[in-house]
Amino acid sequence: MPLGIGTDTVYEEVKRLFPLGHSPTGEPKIKIFKLDKESAKTAKGAEKIVKEFESSSGAILIGTEMAFSYLKEKVPLSIIASFDSLWSIPNFKMSEKIIQIILSIINSAKKKVIIQTKNEKDKALMAIKSANLLSFVREELEDRKNLDYPPYKRFIKITHLGDKDQTLKARKMLEEMFKEYSPEIFSGFVARLQGKYATNALLKIEPKKWSLPEISTNSSIDDSLLNKLHSLQPTFEIYVDPEDLL
Repeated sequence: MPLGIGTDTVYEEVKRLFPLGHSPTGEPKIKIFKLDKESAKTAKGAEKIVKEFESSSGAILIGTEMAFSYLKEKVPLSIIASFDSLWSIPNFKMSEKIIQIILSIINSAKKKVIIQTKNEKDKALMAIKSANLLSFVREELEDRKNLDYPPYKRFIKITHLGDKDQTLKARKMLEEMFKEYSPEIFSGFVARLQGKYATNALLKIEPKKWSLPEISTNSSIDDSLLNKLHSLQPTFEIYVDPEDLL
């Protein structure tokens, strides 16, 4: 599984190492399969790839996370390629995501898991190797508390797309409208999308000020904030509990 690196890159390298065709010993060629959103546009397409892979002895499957949804049998060996580059992805949930991925891969392997890394002391890897996930979770929660990240604060992300002038006006308006919530204004990870500039405003709200009373005791919805969000034009997109801050 290539993490942080394209499946095409790994696929081409594997093909180079295991060329198609019969080897001099007369052994059958090694079948190489690829499973990602490009190679499998539909669920049926993914199921077909996995079925053929599982019925081919000694075959290699190069896939993304989506492969876990379709694999029905455990594989003898699983390899994670380019593990270190995962940490370069700007996602505040990346630590827990990495743990989930590694555990899923371990669960899918019969015998062995190999992880390509230059940092054997990586905190996620150490937690997995020592089977001490509780310590990892405690450290992660402490970091989030210091940064005012969930679950200690509720994230509301407001995203705007527009030309240069519209973007400048939007930034100024967001800063003024939500000043009591100390908004963090920043450009999108991809600064320009379809010729337009992407701008984000991040609000960090006390959980009890943005939770339904039916779900959390002594909680409510901040009416002032709700009205401000409702007043935004359709050019603004609002995400409560966003998956990322890109």
